[in-house]
Formats: sequence, C-alpha cells, structure tokens
Amino acid sequence: MVFKYLSLVTGFCYIILGLVIIFYKTSFASFDPTMILVFGIAIILYGTFRIWRGFLNLKNNNDEE
Repeated sequence: MVFKYLSLVTGFCYIILGLVIIFYKTSFASFDPTMILVFGIAIILYGTFRIWRGFLNLKNNNDEE
C-alpha cells in the first residue's frame, strides 16, 4: 500500500530539490549559473513526470480493484 504513494512522494522531493538548486545558486558557485538553472529545471520536470506517473498508477490500481 505504501509503495503506491512512493512515486508521488519522490516526485515532490525532486521538485523541492530542483527549487533549492535554482534558488541557492551561491552554494554551487563553482558551476556556471546557466547550467545550475538548466539542471534545476530538469530535476523539476523529472519530479513532475514522477508525480504524473504515480497518479496514473494509482488511477489504474483503483480501477482494477
């Protein structure tokens, strides 16, 4: 039962991580600011994908029950 929601929780964690990377650029001073932004956006998009896939899995599991 818990594993059904793991993709949703993981997706939200990825989105938070992407926002932290974007807004705390000074922590990553050795990298190019443009690359930090691109990496942060990529992580946010991946988190959104995980959440979307988790909702689809939950919907499919609820339809089967």
